Amino acid sequence: MKSAFDNAINLIFIGTLSAVGVASFLMPQNAINEFESRQRAPLPRLSLDDPQSLNMRNLKAFPFEFEYFFNDRIALRERTIMLRNLLKLKLWNVSGAKNVVIGERQYLFFEDDINQGLPDKVVAYTQPQLKEVTEKFLAPYRELKRRGTKYLLVVVPGKSAACSTFLKADLAQNWNRVRMNQVLKVLSAEGMPVLDLTEHLAGNGSENPNYFKRDTHWNWHGALVASKTIEERLSKEFPAMNVIRSAKIQETPVLHKTADLARMLAVGSIITERSRDIRLQLEDKKPIMEKSGNHSIVKFANRSNPALPEAILFCDSFGQYLLRYLQHSFSDLTSCEEPYVNCEIVEKLKPKVVIHEVADRFFAYPK
Repeated sequence: MKSAFDNAINLIFIGTLSAVGVASFLMPQNAINEFESRQRAPLPRLSLDDPQSLNMRNLKAFPFEFEYFFNDRIALRERTIMLRNLLKLKLWNVSGAKNVVIGERQYLFFEDDINQGLPDKVVAYTQPQLKEVTEKFLAPYRELKRRGTKYLLVVVPGKSAACSTFLKADLAQNWNRVRMNQVLKVLSAEGMPVLDLTEHLAGNGSENPNYFKRDTHWNWHGALVASKTIEERLSKEFPAMNVIRSAKIQETPVLHKTADLARMLAVGSIITERSRDIRLQLEDKKPIMEKSGNHSIVKFANRSNPALPEAILFCDSFGQYLLRYLQHSFSDLTSCEEPYVNCEIVEKLKPKVVIHEVADRFFAYPK
């Protein structure tokens, strides 16, 4: 009787493992792991048709690489990780991903955002390094200045700077954007107009937040504050730019379901965040998608007020939130998601204003 019971247990165990293994290979899997926002480990290649692939190094590495490949595709892996990380977050306030840091009140932070301000993680630039980094900003600025084009560098504070009150005390007390301060000091000495939005967005209290709780980006309220501040700065030279600040707004409660930090924790599909969708009570312009060489650009035409200037916005992912509002501040607004100003595009479009939006961590980890 005992032998029959043991055999049954063994058969169930073997059957379960076999079913999981077969399902892991038969279930369709995307090359991109959407749960963790990364690529899956590839299948290692050994081929008799390619003798060079059969060298000793590849043969030794094959078992380990195949294990990574299989582990990345094992059936129900994502659901298991999701449940584990959710329990860690909710019960113990612990992160289940090495690049996501849990702050106070379960605010999520990107590790690189925090590291750029910690002296033991990011050291100051040497003088040769500083010159190399600053020249990438100064070279196009000098060219625009020569042409008489208005330029504005807009620095967007990362979540760690804007929401530092929600960082754990041991991280917040020594936090300082050393490299960014080095770069901005050099740029300002050259006369470059710089708008650091930190003081306008910091504080981020729970009653009027500017950043999503579980995303690296600002929310629509933060983007609106930034857009008003940019418009106010430029209105000193273009007085007609008073569109956003004078417009009425309409707010709608929404659930934010695409938080990038929640996705990194593999809980993005089950954790949502209450937020506000904020729109100006103005007619939005239809974006026009175009190609300029190898670059994709988005254009908004707003010819209702010829007193407004034309502009180009060079930006990162933060800048995409600005388009909803800044499209109304210019007669023509072109957006190009690039880390630096592209003078070829400027020469082609000949705008009166160039806005260069940069997230603060870019100064610590330039491309």
